[in-house]
Order: sequence, then structure tokens, then C-alpha cells
Amino acid sequence: MGKIEMKGMRFFAHHGCYEEERIHGRWFEVDLTFDVEANEAMQHDKIEGTINYAEVYNIVKGIMEQPVNLIEHVAYRIQQGITMSFPLAQNLTVSVKKMSPPIDGEMNYVCFICSPKLIN
Repeated sequence: MGKIEMKGMRFFAHHGCYEEERIHGRWFEVDLTFDVEANEAMQHDKIEGTINYAEVYNIVKGIMEQPVNLIEHVAYRIQQGITMSFPLAQNLTVSVKKMSPPIDGEMNYVCFICSPKLIN
């Protein structure tokens, strides 16, 4: 068993409840962590024995391109998309950060972390 981490995937997207966010967009950052049985890949150096993270990235990218209101929903959709496409991905945790959220104050980001225990 091994662990794959994909950190700091950045996307400019139009998620948000406020009209300003939908019109002007914001930067988002997505992090993923999941376990994978990768013995075949480790022993035989073949991508078929693991999860192709370029394909995982494309799933995340496609979801980020579809505006929704809440980062909680974005994280859920990412988790569902990866889980359905890659059953080998176990214990998937998805983190979605909205950079510079529309809050009257100084803040780097707001983040929602969707862990496997949150989804039934």
C-alpha cells in the first residue's frame, strides 16, 4: 500500500454564492491525498499498477470548470468523480481552498476538507 498526494493544483474558477464571484472569478487551490495498492507499479515499473495522476488532475480540472455555489459541493464532486473513476483510490481526502474570499477583512483563504468519513 502506498499514498499519493497531489498538492497545490491551482485553478481560476467562478464558484461562489455572490454575483461578484460568479462574474469575476477567484483563484482556488485543490489538494488530494489517497491510498493506493501500488505493489505492481513498484515492482514492475508500469503505470497500469497504480493510479495515473494526470488523469486524476483532468477530473479535478473538469469539475473546477463547472461553477457551483459552495466549495463544500466542489470538494464532494471531486471526491465522487475520483472515487467513481478510480476504485483503487482509498481513503481519499479532498481539500478545496478559496483564495482571497469575499470577506471584509484580511484572509489568505478559506478551506473545506472533505474526508472519507464525511461521505456515506
